Amino acid sequence: MTRYLGLLGVVLLATAAGCQAEAHATTGPAEPHSNGDVRLEHAGWEKIGQREVQPHVEHEAVEVGRADGRFKALVIEVKEAPIELFDVVVTFGDGERFEPKTRLVFDANTRSRQIDLPGNERVIKRIDFKMAGLSQGTARVEVFGR
Repeated sequence: MTRYLGLLGVVLLATAAGCQAEAHATTGPAEPHSNGDVRLEHAGWEKIGQREVQPHVEHEAVEVGRADGRFKALVIEVKEAPIELFDVVVTFGDGERFEPKTRLVFDANTRSRQIDLPGNERVIKRIDFKMAGLSQGTARVEVFGR
């Protein structure tokens, strides 16, 4: 009986840990990657802009423009230092704005899941970020489009 209760406790603990990881993934969908993983450039994604973000900066923008092509989806990748993104605003070439519901916490060297853009392929004029640095280091935010 004691062995059964011990096994049951291990199963419940493992299940709770799995639920905790699942909850974290859905509230802040940043996914770790390493040099051994497939880089976005090799998976059909095009780098469309980047910004260096200081720890106390609250707003940054990536200017894209018509020459960079048309896109259906975005991925945001953060390198060097952790940040928290509160809002992302995508402004298209025709002036229309898209504001996906985001509040993402990125550790250093993590990326978002794919963010699908509305409609068909769209020209992106600029992408604005509201954020907070989570450390004293400078983060590099890179945006990829497909």
